[in-house]
Parts: sequence; structure tokens; C-alpha cells
Amino acid sequence: MRKSQVVDGALWLLTAVCFAEIMDWSIKPHPDLPFGFTHADKAYHALAYAALTFSLLLAAVWRPGRGAGPVAHARWIMAATIGLGVSLEVIQGFVGRDPDVADAMMNAFGAFLAYSMWMAIGAESATRSD
Repeated sequence: MRKSQVVDGALWLLTAVCFAEIMDWSIKPHPDLPFGFTHADKAYHALAYAALTFSLLLAAVWRPGRGAGPVAHARWIMAATIGLGVSLEVIQGFVGRDPDVADAMMNAFGAFLAYSMWMAIGAESATRSD
């Protein structure tokens, strides 16, 4: 197995772990959060969606050392992660949690933060008409 395949596998695994954690934290009863600073929950939302989006962009669209991946457009990744964040907030209303527009906004902020970081590492030169 080539080094590039190992890196790709690790990125897909990281993406799967981020997705599983987001699903777990979003659907189960509201957890008690550590680091009791004000609005810690909002920071966790942004960080979780930044990690998911960044790992997915690297795995699926473009990464240094490999170039283009199986997904041609970063906008599909952005739409998917933001859509996931909004959908999970809506679903929370059906599982005994309170949906929160601010949480959905922080999910989107995290996704855009990850996209900005991804672009900063040079993805704009390798994306296919994005």
C-alpha cells in the first residue's frame, strides 16, 4: 500500500469519526459540557463542523501530495455539511432537545472556517471550476 493511500484512508477515517461524534452528540440527551465558559456549546459546534468539513475537503476534493480527489467541487462538501447541521438542529426538536438557530449558524461558521483554511493551504490552485 502506498503512502498516499494510507493518508487518504486516515482522512476518511477521521471524517467518519467526526461524523459519528456529531451524530452522537446531536441526537442523544444534551450533554453536560466541560469548560464552563459562556457559550461553550457554540464553540463546540463550530469546532466540530470545522473538523468534519476540513477532513472531508482533504479526503474528497483536494489535498497536498495527492491533488484532486473523487469529488470535483468543494461546494458539494459545503452544502452537505451545512445541510447536516441544519437538519440535525431540526431533528433535535423531535428527540427531546431544543433546536437552536444559533447552533445551526455556528455549524455553518465552522464549515466556512474549515473551507477558508483549506483554501489557504493551496486548494484554490487545484480545484476543478470551484
